[in-house]
Amino acid sequence: MSSVISSAVFSDDISQKSSHYHDCHQILFIQNGSISLSINGIVKTATTGDLIIISRFEDHAIRVLSDVYERYVLRITPDLSDRSNAYAILTNRPEHFENIIPTGTASPQITAILKNILSETARNDNFSEQMCDLLTDQLLLHVCRLEPSSATNLNDDSFNILFKIQKRLENNCAESYTLPELAREYHISVSTLSHRFKKVTGASVYEYLTFCRLARAKHYLSETTLSISEIVEKCGFTDASNFSRTFKKQFAVSPTQFRKANFHL
Repeated sequence: MSSVISSAVFSDDISQKSSHYHDCHQILFIQNGSISLSINGIVKTATTGDLIIISRFEDHAIRVLSDVYERYVLRITPDLSDRSNAYAILTNRPEHFENIIPTGTASPQITAILKNILSETARNDNFSEQMCDLLTDQLLLHVCRLEPSSATNLNDDSFNILFKIQKRLENNCAESYTLPELAREYHISVSTLSHRFKKVTGASVYEYLTFCRLARAKHYLSETTLSISEIVEKCGFTDASNFSRTFKKQFAVSPTQFRKANFHL
């Protein structure tokens, strides 16, 4: 099992960041400064001591508001199939979820964890990956404590089942699914699956599956030379027309326009 961390950096670059894409989840901690953060078109201000969670499903743009902007940035692999339930906070968006979380008196602890992660990634010995994973677990548990309303569902009796279904949709988004089939396979009623999944993740099963397919499509568009028809097949869309329509509705650009702006092979 590879490390959960794709990259970890500390940066003081104050360049403006237009809406951009990474095929990963992100944790950003502002050590010093303030920014205007747009996530899926919703603009909020984040400042010193704020921790920000951005999933791979969320488009975001950053505008620096201060003369200084120092931050830690962790990029987390999208493959969370073997991870603990705490990782669900990276993807779940229940009602009242906040991407921006003030850390308050926990700020020194958060800083210490992030410094240790950077140290371990630089050390890169036989134990570095395991240490980074343990530190990331610790970081996410702090986040769950800081944002209990978003973490409440983690202890729900049905959560383990729902998280398994989430990870299955993420890892096998090209498959076809029906609610009755999923409910039967995971020994849960259709009504419970439908209601609880929406409450926990902020999306219906089919909406979440579409998010997963679009995220996979963005990866193929930016990282491969696969044709549109090949991407349609690999991501589980019914046809190219349906794919293009769904993609443009979600991101306001066509798949071809997205590839032109983000292709970096």
